[in-house]
Amino acid sequence: MLTEALFSAIAEAVFGYLLQEAGLADRVRAVLGADPERRAFQTALARACAAFARQYPDLAASLFDETFLTTEGAPVLAQLLTRRGRPDPADLARRWAAHLGHDNPDAWPRLAEATRAAADFLTWLEAELAQQPALQPLWDSRALERIAENTEAIRQALEANWRKALDEASRYVQVAGDVDRSIIVTGDRNTVTQVFQTFLAGDYTPLTDLYLPPDAVFERVRLDDFAGRAWLEADLDRFLSEHERGVWVLVGEAGVGKTTFLAHLVRERRYLHFFAEQAPGEAGVTRALQSLAAQLVARYRLEPYADRDALSPSQAAYPDFLERLLRMAAERLAAGERLVIVVDALDEAGVGPNRNVLGLPKVLPKGVYLILSQRPVNVPLHVDPYPVCVDLRAGDARNLADVEAYLRGVARRPAIAGQLRARGYAEDHFVQALREKSAGNWMYLAYVVREIEENRRHPLDLARLPVGLAGYYAEYWGRWRARPEWDRLYAPLAATLAAAREMVTPEMLARWAGLEADHRLRRLLQEEWAPFLFRSDDRFRLYHASLRDFLSGAMPVEGLTPADRALVVEMAERTREAHRRIADYYIEFAGGDWGRLAGVDGGYGLRHLAEHLAGAGEWERLHRLVAEGGDQQPWAEARHAAEGNYTGYLADLDLAWRRAEEEGRGEPAALGRQVRCALIESSIHSLAGNIPPELLAAALEKGVLGPPAALAYARQASDPWQRAHALAGLAPHLPEELLREALAAAWKIGDASDRAEDLAGLAPHLPPELRSEALQEALAAAREIGWEYARAEALAGLAPHLPPELLQEALAAAREIEWEDARAEVLAGLAPHLPPELLWEALAAAWKIRDASDCAEVLAGLAPRWAEWAGRERETAYALWPETLRALAARERETAYALWPETLRALAARPRPDLLSDLRALSPVLAALGGEAAAGEAFRAIQDVGRWWP
Repeated sequence: MLTEALFSAIAEAVFGYLLQEAGLADRVRAVLGADPERRAFQTALARACAAFARQYPDLAASLFDETFLTTEGAPVLAQLLTRRGRPDPADLARRWAAHLGHDNPDAWPRLAEATRAAADFLTWLEAELAQQPALQPLWDSRALERIAENTEAIRQALEANWRKALDEASRYVQVAGDVDRSIIVTGDRNTVTQVFQTFLAGDYTPLTDLYLPPDAVFERVRLDDFAGRAWLEADLDRFLSEHERGVWVLVGEAGVGKTTFLAHLVRERRYLHFFAEQAPGEAGVTRALQSLAAQLVARYRLEPYADRDALSPSQAAYPDFLERLLRMAAERLAAGERLVIVVDALDEAGVGPNRNVLGLPKVLPKGVYLILSQRPVNVPLHVDPYPVCVDLRAGDARNLADVEAYLRGVARRPAIAGQLRARGYAEDHFVQALREKSAGNWMYLAYVVREIEENRRHPLDLARLPVGLAGYYAEYWGRWRARPEWDRLYAPLAATLAAAREMVTPEMLARWAGLEADHRLRRLLQEEWAPFLFRSDDRFRLYHASLRDFLSGAMPVEGLTPADRALVVEMAERTREAHRRIADYYIEFAGGDWGRLAGVDGGYGLRHLAEHLAGAGEWERLHRLVAEGGDQQPWAEARHAAEGNYTGYLADLDLAWRRAEEEGRGEPAALGRQVRCALIESSIHSLAGNIPPELLAAALEKGVLGPPAALAYARQASDPWQRAHALAGLAPHLPEELLREALAAAWKIGDASDRAEDLAGLAPHLPPELRSEALQEALAAAREIGWEYARAEALAGLAPHLPPELLQEALAAAREIEWEDARAEVLAGLAPHLPPELLWEALAAAWKIRDASDCAEVLAGLAPRWAEWAGRERETAYALWPETLRALAARERETAYALWPETLRALAARPRPDLLSDLRALSPVLAALGGEAAAGEAFRAIQDVGRWWP
């Protein structure tokens, strides 16, 4: 665990090393000898350490070793304080290796990895040092004078920032220290899974269950054989360096190496990640959001979620929860640190509740980057900033150069080199043949190289290798087609695998294909067809979209022989028939009661029936399913009852809608279907608007709705006013984690008046760290309101909730309002809540109001604070005191009465003519407070006293 003593020792070592160095300027020596500058260095070091421990938890324990950083590491760190050239990360890595006991650091197998980690650490430390004002004199002599003018403020800021940085560093490195022994010491080749489980272990077991480790993906793409792609990494690094946030999308056809490249980034750079093949389609969206949320919470220690059971699976799938976590994590980033999320195969992923693929955020905070991949198809992705797309083409000269470099390495593998020698093939011949046959497609190379290496192409004949990925698939499945059991077993099973929308059991495949789930079927899945399948917990699916395209007839077939084309046509028809069989099975099982599908095969039929009807070309049945009904839409209600929302149903509706759009030009009736689909979607989005906010809050309070469902309805309200009131009404009944989601929804309300009101209603129920943020945003929203009467109402409504520092800002906003009656309303609302030091400012603002009754309204609000006023303030108020008391008596009789005796005592000090004039003005107040008897007694008193002292 990092401690204050450790950082102090490192600072002493670094500064001591520099003070012994000859040639330092006297100014630099003076700075190095001062305490604030050392504290600034410790603060920067602590923040850089926290960033390092987040990215490299397995390495943190061995790098942040006091002995190393106070001896061998000190000279390297010292270079950052003199700016005499940038420190060499390789030098730090070699020193690190030597400290760990490696006699020849240059031969250390982990040197490249350690150098990359050291480079990141030095980059973050340099950026943090540049953020420290106290260190500026080291590089700029003019900074000495500026700092001398504000020494105490800098010292106080330093201490506050130091404590915060130390706490953060200690928290991260304590988690990283859970590793039994750092892999930098043991030399084990830990995978990214183990790195993330460093964060997710111990007290964070629930997060472990939500995380989807990428080990199976790494194994499937044979990541240890990765080669080339330096040009692609350079393009990515240029993008990261030139943008403060952004989206980088790698676009390419199936098999060009998109997944392998992204897997390489994840393993080498430890980026947060999700690979769509692990949880594809609409059914995988929740798992994707859960996994990404778990990684964010664990790496950035986001509270209150980083405690045991703080992050539930359902919570992770809430709309906008990922975006909320990203904002929280971005606030923790050190200077120069980036938060990068890798998501592979967007085209295989489902659409999230926010109508973005996978529910990816629509706005990225500063320091956050998305690295994505997809095939060149339309994907619903709307992100600010606009994505930058990079094309990865198989025929690109750079891709072909990478292929050639990879094949030269392959040709030297013993199992392959022996076959080449036996057949008399030169290395160049092998490389050239596979380069041309593959046409730059890495999926083709993966299959063919594996077959050659396993001696399954014996004798090796390079001239007879298939051409292109489609040619390879045609050759492979053509061999199975020649077997006797093709029609009975192989073809139905392959077609059913192509039709399956998610991972399924052998029993489900057998039932859909009309087969027995016997040992033969299992041997096909587990052994003979294993290279083409993704397996997890005895569930299977095709792992690459290109094979699904081939079997369903969606892959281009140029260059194939007539026999191969016949195979493609046959399999496309068989796959359509498989879709039809699956759809018929679930339709028959439901028997008109669609809700029954929730209880069979884990709800598979409910999730995918519409997709199977589309895959079978059963467009009329699809339309009847999703867009027709009697008193209600039964399919929509069944999905809503099982899933708690209409997200899945809207995806089904979109299938029917897109088909209607395709038919629209040639079929006039299809235009009506488009209108029907639009009306359905609009109605669903309007559902929440039909529930009054008061009823929604009552339903939650009485237990009719659970908190997540009630919040979902509130957020779906299309009218901003209704959404704001619903969110504010739910606030007293929501748990803390949902309050954060309600706050995120409030921030997105476009109307400033509604946003201010909602935030004000939420603020009292928020935890302290969020309450201040919400009130600041509410005040800012109130000041944005153009109509002055609405702005006045919003500011007055906020007054009871604002802390003193924001009350001063609210008072300034009130004084800016031009309409006097509106200004009076705000000042009167603020008056009871202002701190004593602002009372005079409020009184001065009231005095500038020309209308006496409006001015008196403000003074009436200030009157209960009479005892806090200074003498000058009281004298100023006397001029309008009768009006003030009159206004006060009309609304706060008890307060007015309490001030009445002091008022008379003050008036008694004035000459009698003035007193009589005041009493005439105060007569309505007297009548209001004491009735006719008091007024009569006052009149008799005037008569008597006037007679006694004429």
